[in-house]
Order: sequence, then C-alpha cells, then structure tokens
Amino acid sequence: MDKINARSVLSLLGVALLLGAVGCAARQTGAKTESSAAGMDASGEVIDSSLVEPGSGKTIQGIDDWEGETTGQSFPGSKFDQLKMGMSIQEVVQRLGEPNEFTTYMTGKAFIPYYFGSDQSRREMVYANQGRLVFAHEGGLSTTFHLIWIIYDKEQPGKL
Repeated sequence: MDKINARSVLSLLGVALLLGAVGCAARQTGAKTESSAAGMDASGEVIDSSLVEPGSGKTIQGIDDWEGETTGQSFPGSKFDQLKMGMSIQEVVQRLGEPNEFTTYMTGKAFIPYYFGSDQSRREMVYANQGRLVFAHEGGLSTTFHLIWIIYDKEQPGKL
C-alpha cells in the first residue's frame, strides 16, 4: 500500500476549505432581506409585480376559510380594496370589470397522484394601474377559482 503524501492531503484539505468558503460567501450574498424583496423597494411598494415572490406580503384571512396574501401597499383609488380573499373570479369581475390580460397555469400539485384538492392550477389576472390578482382552482371537478393573492402595483402595465 502506498503511503499517502502529507503534502497531497494538505493540498486537498486547502481546496476543500476554499470551496466551502466560496460556497458560504455565495449563499450569503444571495440572502434576501425584507427591504430587498424581489420586485419591491425598501418601503414595501411593488415596483415590478412580475418579480414579486409568494411570502413577501401579509397573510389575510378571507371568506369561507380561504387564506391569502396581499403584497405591496394599497393606494388612493385602488379598486383592489373592495376584494376579499376567497372571492371567485366571477365576483371579482363583477366588481372590477374584465382584466386587461390573464393566464392560467398548472402548479406542482397537479402532478401529485390522487390529489383532488385545491390549487392544482392558478389563474393570474392583470389590471392596468392596479396590479395583479392570483386565483387558485377550487379542486376536484369544479371550474371555480378563488382569490388567494393581491399584488398592489399602481404602475402595473396592462400586460403580464
């Protein structure tokens, strides 16, 4: 059996320590603080609603035990102040009118075998100079979506 060279061991150890330090430094610079949340400024105003991440706002209890989140700050003239978490798309459209644009997409829950609960798909609606609304599918064979996220953005363009 060959003897292990002490110099080789020390070199490998040094490389491992260096890689570990670089990894820790990279992880540290990527850390987010409340004031640097994606798509938001330090005062909590949304500056780009397409970059805002779930969990960056306040949790709100809504109607029929629906829980949701509001991100950003309400502003004078905001139509979103009339909304409550858990409202259906139909109720929202009756109050606000048709959105400028919308899209529907599946979530990861759609791929869970035998999962028939809510939030398998979402619908996102954009209202110019108001912000974005995100709705979760009720689940099962229902065609109803319920409001789960309000993103206030007074500079919101009419596009997704």
